[in-house]
Amino acid sequence: EGLNEIILHGQEERDRANVLLIGNNINSGKIKEICGNIKEAHNFMISPLILTSDQYESMSNMGLYSGKKSIIFKK
Repeated sequence: EGLNEIILHGQEERDRANVLLIGNNINSGKIKEICGNIKEAHNFMISPLILTSDQYESMSNMGLYSGKKSIIFKK
């Protein structure tokens, strides 16, 4: 609930992924639980960063999220 977009960010790696979760009122506890379950079941680490749309726009405009990005979900 509240999730508007998921962006895969950074260098591709075989055993880990960095994702930006963009939206409002995203349940960080649930995200942590899901990432932990994936780590245990598949030995694949997901490093999430939760941002509001405004935070993402501001940080992108400052060049903090330049580089390779792939949108993997968009509402």
